[in-house]
Amino acid sequence: YRVRLQFGDVDGSLLDDRATQVMFYALYAVALAVGWRSRGTVDRRVVAPLAALVGVLAVSTMWSIEWGRTLNQSLQMALATAAVVILASGLRIERVLWALVTSGAIATGLSVIAAALDWEFSSDRKGRLTGVFYNRNALGLVAALLALAALLWWWQRRESARVRVTAAVLVVVALVVWSRSGSATAMIAAVAGVLAASWMVAWQRGSSDARRRLGWVAVGAGVFVVVAVLARGAM
Repeated sequence: YRVRLQFGDVDGSLLDDRATQVMFYALYAVALAVGWRSRGTVDRRVVAPLAALVGVLAVSTMWSIEWGRTLNQSLQMALATAAVVILASGLRIERVLWALVTSGAIATGLSVIAAALDWEFSSDRKGRLTGVFYNRNALGLVAALLALAALLWWWQRRESARVRVTAAVLVVVALVVWSRSGSATAMIAAVAGVLAASWMVAWQRGSSDARRRLGWVAVGAGVFVVVAVLARGAM
């Protein structure tokens, strides 16, 4: 969306802009083509919940007041999900983590530069950071993902002093950018993602006590997120 805005004004919504939609579909096609050549085995336990989510999005066109737009967005979600799953299936977990850290660092770094140089659209009307993204929630999600990926990278390569320092810097920058974006959506998504991943690990490897403790942690984290969001809205 942001790239499209650099080429001129858009009449109406970006969701209906033909050039924007063609750009998205072209990106998905390239990603699918690249991923298909080096694809690996895809775990059905990963595909099932993603397929269910995409299915719900597609079915939602039945009650949508703008079914054409909903169908288009659902199709894009399906293609994006398929592209990510296929691309990741051909990579080792170390390479996936490296890809997340690298892409997140580039996007977050460009957003910092955009804000420092006061680029157009780098902040919204309330002064919240949007960087090179269309809105603050998109930037917040990328910054949150970078923080989590950098922490995992630090844990994976903690014997390297250079990696520890680099990861620490990335985490700090990501958290500052995340805070400047004021995105509560990113906070909720990050907590949900960590809890979902932890639950899968505990379910596969842990005992019933471990799963029970994780359940209480999930409840506590949920309460914390709700309170944090309400407090932020009251400020």
